[in-house]
Amino acid sequence: MPSKRRIILAESDTHAGNLLGLCNPKVQILNSDGSGKVGPSIREFQQYTWGLRTDNIESVVDIAGDSDIIHIHGGDITQGKKYLEQLMTTRMADQFSIADANMWPIYQIPNVKTGRLITGTSSHIFGEGTSEIEVAERLSLRYPDKDIKPLAHSLLEIEGIEFDVTHHGPGAGIRQWTRGNVARHYLRSKMWQDYKTRGKVPRLFLRGHYHTFVHETVRERFGDEYIESHLIVLPSWCGMTEFGRQATASEYELTNGLVAIEIIPGDQIPLRIHPFVKTLDLRTKETL
Repeated sequence: MPSKRRIILAESDTHAGNLLGLCNPKVQILNSDGSGKVGPSIREFQQYTWGLRTDNIESVVDIAGDSDIIHIHGGDITQGKKYLEQLMTTRMADQFSIADANMWPIYQIPNVKTGRLITGTSSHIFGEGTSEIEVAERLSLRYPDKDIKPLAHSLLEIEGIEFDVTHHGPGAGIRQWTRGNVARHYLRSKMWQDYKTRGKVPRLFLRGHYHTFVHETVRERFGDEYIESHLIVLPSWCGMTEFGRQATASEYELTNGLVAIEIIPGDQIPLRIHPFVKTLDLRTKETL
């Protein structure tokens, strides 16, 4: 069978159920007495991210044309119950319903044939990959003709190109002038580890978790061959929570978005990366 062009639509950390997480405005959840369904209250930031994601998905569809699209969600598809003050509701089932609905605009696209939901951080997914398993099952029932699976760590091969995909990886670093150093060291180490253990190096390592966008490239010599690999840390679809502000030492820039990865077998540049990201300054500006 001849090779064909493919597109990966990669996103991560949608945190369904978080007050600042991604939320499909069309979702319906049970009301408090279970007698009917209602739409949850959606905040202004959630309206912003839903609109941005809708635009980004349309851009990926334009890039894809009639090529098949593979969807990868990089983990933390729900918020979990560790931080109760951040929740839209306290009912676990509502998080699954919102997370499921968040995926509808992607899996409704006819040329999205395959989906892989990578399991995230235990505290956000009710442990043991529960959220990704539950959402994958719901989507598989809704879209029985599509190949949708939950996985912890995937080594994908698409048209002869390998992708290493899991949730946890490096951050961007804490200083602007050293930004990317940690990611490059991580990438170089992973390249050498793969080469040592199996004599082969993935062309792209895909990670999430840190709610920031990082794209670094390393070209390394193995024997007589030079191999170039990419590392992408995906941004989130979540806002800056109080915990996030603490964890990032008061970072005021917030980047949201997704990444399209174009695979063109036989082309001089067989792997092309298209980031669709937008950064906000979260500081409150005052003149006194």
